[in-house]
Amino acid sequence: MWQFVFRRLLLMIPIFFVLSVIIFSLIHIVPGTPIDNLIGPGMTKAHEQKLIDKYHLDKPLPVQYGIWLANLFKGDLGTSIIEKRPVTELLRHHLPYSLSLGLLLSPCPLFWGFPWVFCQQRQKIPGLIMRQWWWHCSGSPSRLSGWD
Repeated sequence: MWQFVFRRLLLMIPIFFVLSVIIFSLIHIVPGTPIDNLIGPGMTKAHEQKLIDKYHLDKPLPVQYGIWLANLFKGDLGTSIIEKRPVTELLRHHLPYSLSLGLLLSPCPLFWGFPWVFCQQRQKIPGLIMRQWWWHCSGSPSRLSGWD
């Protein structure tokens, strides 16, 4: 069991690396420069150059990736483009709500899963009803969520 957990933890390292490369690449793949989203109307070239220096956009991409990764490990996730606030502050504000919602809904798969398995093992009327209900729900999630 501990070997399994240890192997899974070791597998997280390359997965984290690949995901970080993908996320960093997405920042640079979008049209324009990453600074174009930060520059508002009426910004001067001096202000644009100041932002380029601040975010190290004048350096080669591997160096930028290293700086970005070092900041990520330090907990500096940058500034939200939309809210103009530090991302760590936004996470600190919204994380309790996300955790409480996740913990509140954690028993739901057990609530639906046990009857599903029980009904599937017995190919009788409750199993058939449960299967029909499952197919109906999975085919129309918007109807159940009220997002029509």
